[in-house]
Amino acid sequence: MVKTEGVSRESGNAVSKDVETAAQVFSEHWDMINDAIKACARNKSEAEDVFQDLFLSLVQKPIPPGVRNVRQYLYKTIKNDVTDAARRTKSYHARIDRYARRQPELVVRDYPHDILARAEETHRIFQLVEKHLPHHEAEAVIQRYRYDKDTGDAAEAMGVNKRTFSRYLCMGLQKMRQLVCGEYEAPESPPKP
Repeated sequence: MVKTEGVSRESGNAVSKDVETAAQVFSEHWDMINDAIKACARNKSEAEDVFQDLFLSLVQKPIPPGVRNVRQYLYKTIKNDVTDAARRTKSYHARIDRYARRQPELVVRDYPHDILARAEETHRIFQLVEKHLPHHEAEAVIQRYRYDKDTGDAAEAMGVNKRTFSRYLCMGLQKMRQLVCGEYEAPESPPKP
């Protein structure tokens, strides 16, 4: 027995024979298979899937030699394939529905007025940051959150090392929390460097 790419020639020949047998069944009973699938399937897409499923199932499990009525066997197989396809589709949609119900925050409706309102709100927040924080702390918050930079890139943009940037960011965020809670008195005009 000669091996080729991990598959023996004998098993390759068996698969080839099973494919030929399935093709022969399709050739001999094409009209009946076509009519049965069209009668059972709900739409063209499902019908195409059933054709493929039937062919693959006949390759994997050829018609047993003792079957007397091949047409009846095929019809029953087609009905089962259509039922299985419908069951899989229904199950898939049920899983998607369950997931969507568990994740309502993922369903975002971005209406133009909502996008505009969020943009204006974000702009106002950064105006407050600039107005109420010392310059370096405000710049750190803006670099990190407005421009979405990581620590290294933001520190480089400010011309400071990462540790200094992290300190400015931490102090700026702490002062903003205190400001929101009424625990921080912002200077009238923050000192500029």
